[in-house]
Amino acid sequence: MSYNSWQISSWYEQYMSTKINYDNGSKTQVNSNTHTLEQELEDQVNELKKKNIEMQLKIDELECQVKRSTSEAARYQSTLGKAIKDNDLTNFDQLRRDIDALKQNLQKFCMVKPADDYGIDFNAAIKLLEERFECIKVHRDENGNVIKINNTSDNEHFKTLIQAALQRFIIESVISHVKYLEYLGSLEINVINQTDDLLRALKILINSREGNDDISKIMPIRFRQQIYSVLDNRGFNPVKIKNTTAEHPFINIVQNEIMKVINDIRTVKNDDKLKSLNDMAAELIRDIIKIFFFRLKVQEQVATLQWFKFNNPVDLSSMDGSFGYDDCQNIVVQICAFPLITVTVKDKKHAVARANVHVITKKELELGAGVNVKYLPDSITLYTCP
Repeated sequence: MSYNSWQISSWYEQYMSTKINYDNGSKTQVNSNTHTLEQELEDQVNELKKKNIEMQLKIDELECQVKRSTSEAARYQSTLGKAIKDNDLTNFDQLRRDIDALKQNLQKFCMVKPADDYGIDFNAAIKLLEERFECIKVHRDENGNVIKINNTSDNEHFKTLIQAALQRFIIESVISHVKYLEYLGSLEINVINQTDDLLRALKILINSREGNDDISKIMPIRFRQQIYSVLDNRGFNPVKIKNTTAEHPFINIVQNEIMKVINDIRTVKNDDKLKSLNDMAAELIRDIIKIFFFRLKVQEQVATLQWFKFNNPVDLSSMDGSFGYDDCQNIVVQICAFPLITVTVKDKKHAVARANVHVITKKELELGAGVNVKYLPDSITLYTCP
């Protein structure tokens, strides 16, 4: 078969037209497929980015948890270490500082000098010094009037004894009231009693059951520390009543009884000073309770109190006062204003707080040195014996 030129030309044109159309279609298809693939890849990348962000957030959260766990573990180890070192006397340093602050506040609260600020009812003061603390000897006439006071060198010495006696009276009164409250009961006393019961039960459990864990040995110490720490922070604090607070009723009772005795002995002439002292009374009582009944029980060792008596020898290792080493052989205790507080560690006693004492020379005792009492129209005064 032969083909003429125009047929060949026509077929060629058809072929080229078909090829062009095919090529264009292929390119369109390829472009379409490429676009789809790019979109899918972009979507996958976005999804991976999203997952990466989520994973990073989880990593950050886990890192925070690790840090918290590490911190808690460190605190726990520190707590265990502190509990284990309960027998270490350095743990009493803060307690000593707080006791020193209490001593200073007591001295400030019981001031009876100067005369421009305070008045003294000498008969009431003599009764406290003679009958309760037996640190002076009083001579009376046939009518019962005081005519001479032994163991007192002058008016200033007598006032110093009054101040010391008031300090001791406050401490002893607060302690006796709290011990009486143990029979009556209160929320704070209930917490103490239940804590003691649980500690006894824990001790029995630990000693009567097999086990090799360290936490059992530490738990009673840690538990006691936590409970008495709470009592130290909140015990006998003002009571919440709806949207207000009121003074703890027990503090009110103790304050009223103590202030009655103090006001019978001492008169505060300045109204502002009187208000300041009255405001100070509740906190002072609360501080005494917290020191003697809460803070001393935080430690494992049992604390003991010792009041030195009249005519006891002076001991520099356990007493503070206006005396030095060279004086000790010639002086004795006249009145103890603050007790010696000791704890026993490894069968040895250590002082947490030294006693505050006021002294008198042995010679004055032997000679019966003292002051005479002179009655004036509106008061009495003391003057040195001739």
